[in-house]
Amino acid sequence: MLLRPGGALVVGALVLLAVAPGDDQHQLLAVAAALAFLAAGAAHLLRSRLTGNATNRQIGLALVALGLHLPAGFAVRVLLDEDGTVLAQGVEAAVIAAAAVWALRGLVPMVRPLVRQGFVAGVVSVAVVLLGLLASPDRAVVQGVLAAGYLGTALLWAAVAVVADRVDPLGDSGRSSSQAIALVAAAVAVGTACTGVAAVVTPGHLVRVLVDVLMLVAGLVAVVSALRRIGDALDGQERYVAALVEQLAHHELVLQQTRGCLHDARSALAGIQAATSATHHPAVLSDPRRRQQLERAAVDEMHRLQRMLRMPDRTPHVTEVDLDALLGSLVVVHRERGLRVRRSGDCPSVQADGDAVAVIVGNLLGNALVHAPGALVTVDVRVADGLTITVGDDGPGLTDLQRLGVFEAGARRDGSPGEGIGLAVSRDLARRHGGDLVARPSTTGAVFRLTLPLHAAVEPVHPVPGTGDLADLPGLRLAG
Repeated sequence: MLLRPGGALVVGALVLLAVAPGDDQHQLLAVAAALAFLAAGAAHLLRSRLTGNATNRQIGLALVALGLHLPAGFAVRVLLDEDGTVLAQGVEAAVIAAAAVWALRGLVPMVRPLVRQGFVAGVVSVAVVLLGLLASPDRAVVQGVLAAGYLGTALLWAAVAVVADRVDPLGDSGRSSSQAIALVAAAVAVGTACTGVAAVVTPGHLVRVLVDVLMLVAGLVAVVSALRRIGDALDGQERYVAALVEQLAHHELVLQQTRGCLHDARSALAGIQAATSATHHPAVLSDPRRRQQLERAAVDEMHRLQRMLRMPDRTPHVTEVDLDALLGSLVVVHRERGLRVRRSGDCPSVQADGDAVAVIVGNLLGNALVHAPGALVTVDVRVADGLTITVGDDGPGLTDLQRLGVFEAGARRDGSPGEGIGLAVSRDLARRHGGDLVARPSTTGAVFRLTLPLHAAVEPVHPVPGTGDLADLPGLRLAG
């Protein structure tokens, strides 16, 4: 797609070349080439900002300097009038040489600092000497100095073309960027060499036009290549941002899982603390049955806490669960924490994730303890096609608006000591296990209903005699 603007620019340049008077063709083509190099340099500088590639920055500075050689010569002509024509040509050659040095510094960044500084000092010294010789009154000396300066500059750009063609300093896997720079450098080297020869031998009009067209084409190639690379850099930035967003989403998920795990761990620790503290109460010491219930509840909570910390991602783990024992432990623990709670319904053994059931029911009982102090809580269990556990209380309840947002993470009443994530974690856990947790409308108190699917028990598979793999049995061979 970016070749189309380049082709349009070439066509426009050819139209100008055809309609412009002979004396103005050189000026028009030179100005167009300078503008193209300035645009290409700006594009490379922009790409360096996007990618952080230092080589792009050096190439951009080189192309900008290449585009400024005409304004620099024009400024000298304006300041010195007709006496500055020769010096203006020398300044233009010096600026083109400086652009080549910039390009070489970007293309060969691993050179030792001493060598790089020596090279730059050598080029500057030669340029200063040649500019000084331009003040000579001998016209032949001036022409020779200009020719030497332009030819030396052409050698520098030829070196840029060789280096760019042999290496891939721009980090482009397809090498198209480096090859485009090599092509531009080669065109600039040829054009500069022709300008140096023209300082000694007066060229024909056609030769001058061809050199101007060559420089213009080099500038257009640089522009098109830079714009293509900017598009690639923007695509890379878009992919980078998309990857960052994905990583942030993953980290947010991990953070939510960790917060949920810590929330459930605190609830389990509170139950363990209540159960262990109650075992030392005189009323419990005199009641062996109650003491046994508390000890079993504390052990169950500690085992659940250990599994919870080992599996923070809450991967479903279906086993045979004794609902009577599981819910009994939760009821005992929360009674010791001060909750008035009773059970109803059947509590058989089912195939389910016992830890998930304990976390969800424990969060519901903990919420009732905090938000409905003194209320009577009922835990009703029904087992049919699935497992349904309803936890209700006769406390202040929830408004219709509160029921709509009660499962949002961070939702909590004013003055609530919690983080507002218990119900969100519980509903997410229920849905991950194929069920759901909803807040039911009620005229008295709050009612939450948990539904979970029941998983079929996995029966052990016993091999039928004669169908086993005999190849693994030592000392046996198949006949035939």
